[in-house]
Amino acid sequence: MLIAFGAIQIIQARRPVRLEDLPKSRWDQRSAVIVGLVFTGVNPFFLIWWATVGSLLIAEALLLGAFLGVVAMFAAHIWMDYAWLGGTASLTARGRTFLGKWYRILLIAFGTGMIYFGSEFIIAALS
Repeated sequence: MLIAFGAIQIIQARRPVRLEDLPKSRWDQRSAVIVGLVFTGVNPFFLIWWATVGSLLIAEALLLGAFLGVVAMFAAHIWMDYAWLGGTASLTARGRTFLGKWYRILLIAFGTGMIYFGSEFIIAALS
C-alpha cells in the first residue's frame, strides 16, 4: 500500500490543480460543527484524556481556586485549543500558496519516501 500511495501522490503532485476544477462542497458550517462534535464525542482518546489528565487538571483547578479556578483552567484550555487549531487550519489553507512550486516538490519527495519504505518492507519480508 505504501508503494501504491507513494505512486499516486507523485502522479497527483505532477498535475497542476486549479481551484475551479475542484468540486464544490455540499457541507455548510452547521453540519461541519455537528460532525466535529460527534467525532470528538466518540473519540476514545478524547474520552481517555478527560478521564485521566483532564480530571486531574479539574481537581487541581478546584484546589487552587474553587469554581473560579475551574473557569480559569477552562478558559486557558479553550484558548489554547482555538489558537492551535486555528493556526493549523490557517497554515494549511495558505500552505499551498505559501510553498508554491516547492509544495509539489515536497509531495514528490514524500511519495518517493513512501515507495522506498514500501519496497524495504517487501524486501525485508521476503528475505
